[in-house]
Amino acid sequence: MEDYSETDKGSQCLGRHVFRYSIMPHAGDWEKGGVWPASEKHNGHLRIAQIGTHPHGHLPSSGSFLEVDPRLHVSAVKRSESGAGWIVRLFNPSDDPIRTTLRLNGGFRELEKTLSPVEAIQVEQKLPGASDRRWAAARIVSLEEVPQEDLELTEAGAVELEIAGKKIVTVEFLSRV
Repeated sequence: MEDYSETDKGSQCLGRHVFRYSIMPHAGDWEKGGVWPASEKHNGHLRIAQIGTHPHGHLPSSGSFLEVDPRLHVSAVKRSESGAGWIVRLFNPSDDPIRTTLRLNGGFRELEKTLSPVEAIQVEQKLPGASDRRWAAARIVSLEEVPQEDLELTEAGAVELEIAGKKIVTVEFLSRV
């Protein structure tokens, strides 16, 4: 076994570590017992809060940034490397294929060149849904974001796809084609 502690400081993970374990009794296997969704909820509890009023708000008081089957694991939501859209990466932890509808809500509005720096930041940080613009296209891409297969967008801006068991699928929603 190679010892990298001299060349890569911290490679041996020295120091104090804190671990948090949970035990979830359940009937049947981990899938039937809902262990994966419970662990996601336990480890990544997301809290949403309104931090102030805005005179130009027009969105409803509730909504969803991303709509996807809860049996799937969302491992990434990020701007695409090309800058032409957004990436959603999904993982199917089960052995069985899952047919799902995936929707990244609201589309994407590009920055306008005539905006001041402050206005540009405000536009850039708008949540999806703040624009009336819909996605221009969607496609499956590789982990390197190389296009593989075009997907059909529904009227509501969603794509329907089937993810095989134990597979990762990366979908790119494009603001322009």
